[in-house]
Amino acid sequence: MVFIDILGILASKREIMTKILHSILTIFLLAIIIQAEVFAVSDTIYIKDNKFNVNNTGNTTLTIQEGKDVVFKWVNGSHNIVSTNPRAAWVTFNINSNSTTKILSGLAAGTYTFKCGIHSNMTGTITVVPGNANQRPTNSQGKYELTIVPDYYDNQIVFNLNSGGQSLRGIKVFDIIGKEVAFIDLMDKTGVASYTVNFSHLKPGIYLCSIYSDKGILETRRIIWN
Repeated sequence: MVFIDILGILASKREIMTKILHSILTIFLLAIIIQAEVFAVSDTIYIKDNKFNVNNTGNTTLTIQEGKDVVFKWVNGSHNIVSTNPRAAWVTFNINSNSTTKILSGLAAGTYTFKCGIHSNMTGTITVVPGNANQRPTNSQGKYELTIVPDYYDNQIVFNLNSGGQSLRGIKVFDIIGKEVAFIDLMDKTGVASYTVNFSHLKPGIYLCSIYSDKGILETRRIIWN
């Protein structure tokens, strides 16, 4: 005689449904976070195939809040980046295999146009909107700052961090369904430092990076990994 464990089957189905509902809820919450953090995307302009590519979206216009950094990241070719505003916003700099990254800081609210001095068809625009003066705390050790730089050449992501006197606990990176894929321990670490996370084993997609202090989540940012 074959006995069917009805209760066991029902419990198994209930467990599966619970996991499905949990996954749906997690994706929904992450979508809300992504929408809320639209200005917190790592603000990177990739330079590849004689094109400016904002956050790998194909756009040539980057919009950021005042106080955030802009990262120019080399992928291939040789270029020099010229500010074309009536009054130059920065000194012309080179981006090539020997100088792969340039970070622009302190851009005030306004519109900044630029081009490649070598390739006339390469143009772009940075629009800086007024930011919230209380967005990031300041103190005698300087301002809390975080720049996230995807490095596709070495399959890694670099976190440039200034704790600004904050009591930081760590950085966690999650995939789109909420699974933790990386962790950086920041206990007892202060000041300015860079931390590298290997992304070679991760699939292309959207990831979320949360910075934890002793009071909880300080901020969450979105990372686009291609």
